[in-house]
Amino acid sequence: MPKAVIVKLAKKAPNPAPPREKGQSKSPKGPVLLAPCAQAVLLRGVDNGHRNEALFTLAKHLRNPELSHGDVLDLLTSANERCTPPMEQKEVAGIVKSVFEGGYSSLGCEDQFIASLCGDKCPIKKKQNRKPSTSAEELLARAEQKPTINPAQAFHPGILWYGQKVGRECLWVNSEREAFIKEEICKQFTLTAQPTESRWSPKSIKAFIKGKVNLNPGALFSNLRKFISRRIRFQAPWQATVVTLWVMGTYVYRIFDWYGYLWLTSPGRRAGKSRLLEIISALAYNATPLMTDPTEASLFRETPTNSSTQVLDEVESLKSSDQEKRATMMSVLNAGFKAGSSVPRFNNNKNRIEYHETFCPRVLAGIHRLSPTLADRCFRIFLRRKLTSEKIEKFSERKRSKYLQAKRNNLHKFGLLYARAIAKKYSSAESLRIPKKVDDRARDILEPLFAIAAVLDQQDNHLKITEKLMHAAELIARDRATDEGEDEVTVATLEMLRDHFPDKSDEWDLTSLSAMGLLSKHQALEWVQKRNQAASLLRQLGFRSGTHRNRYGRVVRAYRILKRVLHDLCDRYGVNPLQETATER
Repeated sequence: MPKAVIVKLAKKAPNPAPPREKGQSKSPKGPVLLAPCAQAVLLRGVDNGHRNEALFTLAKHLRNPELSHGDVLDLLTSANERCTPPMEQKEVAGIVKSVFEGGYSSLGCEDQFIASLCGDKCPIKKKQNRKPSTSAEELLARAEQKPTINPAQAFHPGILWYGQKVGRECLWVNSEREAFIKEEICKQFTLTAQPTESRWSPKSIKAFIKGKVNLNPGALFSNLRKFISRRIRFQAPWQATVVTLWVMGTYVYRIFDWYGYLWLTSPGRRAGKSRLLEIISALAYNATPLMTDPTEASLFRETPTNSSTQVLDEVESLKSSDQEKRATMMSVLNAGFKAGSSVPRFNNNKNRIEYHETFCPRVLAGIHRLSPTLADRCFRIFLRRKLTSEKIEKFSERKRSKYLQAKRNNLHKFGLLYARAIAKKYSSAESLRIPKKVDDRARDILEPLFAIAAVLDQQDNHLKITEKLMHAAELIARDRATDEGEDEVTVATLEMLRDHFPDKSDEWDLTSLSAMGLLSKHQALEWVQKRNQAASLLRQLGFRSGTHRNRYGRVVRAYRILKRVLHDLCDRYGVNPLQETATER
């Protein structure tokens, strides 16, 4: 074969990568010159004593999807003709067959003779011996210049960023009215993912970037509060204020160190919890639909991508008695109100531990009490069923879609325009007018709302939102203190009733005198020394006094305690279920 033909054919063959493992992507195609050692063997041949390893190395370099078995055999035959003396043709054919059928990971660079053919010009050897391109100082400087941020909402440094899904592409908008595509944002930050949600309309984004913004934050707050209040029967006006501020805060929650949960509860069903959840889901930042009995993974996998507001309905399995069977779920919720919190999980596919971010706004709704640890991280909004005489407007997300989209657009603008002012107020939290009676945990979760209220009042001092929030904080502090005492007394009462409930019976007629003697035996109820005190505790649990015929046939005035009702109360307050082996009292 002429030398010109050999060189032309050799140039078709890129340096092959080692044999691919299962699942590994193919090596890229393209005309790349052979390594110097392979070119030397192909064009000049070698002397006796090195023919076998030289031709074997050449065959491995030529093995490539662009060259057929016959092409490689022709090239090796031409190279063999230049060897002194040439090998038999069947040996050359055997080398080609062995290379095509075998899985050789080495190209022969470790052989001393082959290495001598390349010298210092070998690109493979240069790649293996290449020194690190960056020093430790350069690496650290690069990390400082390109910090990692959440792709959907981030506050760095003093600038709020929103990541938006626009069609098939992503766009990042900041509070400086700048917009960046992925290639541009990656020059400033490191992204671990790309946002998959967007609830800010492209038309509104375009207007914001161009500076066409007409936003009155005070009017936005008042309008949202009015919209929610007309559709929910709140027990007190302060509840609507807290809910509205909380929804607005979801658009800037990355500013804060803590962001408390909303906990919607009621003594029974049909009190408006689900409707309020639907409204929050329609307004809050990247809010999820209502999730019932979500898995642990669904809670932490969405957070690093979309900074979603998670809307959880019917959270009846988050009581103290459920901590063991729902331990993983509880760990996510207990930690997820604090910035930087994460949960470690082992990735079997990658054989390593990964840390998943859990910090995001959450709203929970249910009848049962939450575990004390989780309840400590919440604003409790207690709802009651409306009276038949009260008029409450219906809520339809479909019918109000234009209004809701307009409010979401304004909430995005509010976040970007006032993030810096809110952060400044939050950084001087000591000056916020939070009542002193508020405990430390409550203060942590109230500070974001007070910072937002302070900024709103600066824009319109007629609103007096801070004063309303101060009143709310006092009531929240009082309720939290009362709950701690009430919970202890209620749990103690239920434990005594549970432990002394008659065996093999579905009901129990308990007189106030017997209740006094029974309850006073508990360490937390030693103060129960009068019949009316015991009766008061039973009435608080919903039991009523009446005339009943007891199991001995005597008519007595007593509190009838049904086993199923007691079981439900124990379940609701996180007390272990009734003991089937309880002795008859």
